[in-house]
Amino acid sequence: MKLSRARFLIFILLISTIVLWVTNQNRLDTTTTPVQSSTSTYNWQTQNTTIWTLSPKEPNNQSVMQASQVTFQEKTNTSEFTNPKLYQIDSTSHTQLNSDKAFGLGDETLEFIDNVIVTQRDTEAQTNTQIKTERLHYHIDQQKIYTKSHVNIETDSGKTEGQGLEIDLQNKTLQLDHKVKSVFTPKISQ
Repeated sequence: MKLSRARFLIFILLISTIVLWVTNQNRLDTTTTPVQSSTSTYNWQTQNTTIWTLSPKEPNNQSVMQASQVTFQEKTNTSEFTNPKLYQIDSTSHTQLNSDKAFGLGDETLEFIDNVIVTQRDTEAQTNTQIKTERLHYHIDQQKIYTKSHVNIETDSGKTEGQGLEIDLQNKTLQLDHKVKSVFTPKISQ
């Protein structure tokens, strides 16, 4: 797996944090149901939500987040997503992250849980990469992504699996922890 693909995965996770912030700041044009509230705190919940992030400074970058349900609780500063789907589209790749659930703690961490699948299509290199795991944690302040769960990485040229994964965004490294197995299938050039 090329490091640039790992950066795209990280970018998707970063976008999800931005989406949490935007969701908290703006009223969305969706069905909103108030959650149990008190005088000093607020909670909210929205259903069947789609959020787009577009930047005039980066017109080739688009981020989209969809979730069947999003819940925010101010008292604990937590967010919960049901069936989140994150899409990151730029001039060189299309990346999608799906999971059954996701949880956010402020602007510090995001955790994707159950059936986590990250799929990336590199449009320049014409390659595909897919990562499957059961949990994926993103620590925003540390700029690290990790899981202790089993990881399967499938590319056009082979499959790799292992137990545990850590991606350090600052140092641009990706490491599978242990029980690593890999099969490489070279393409035959004509």
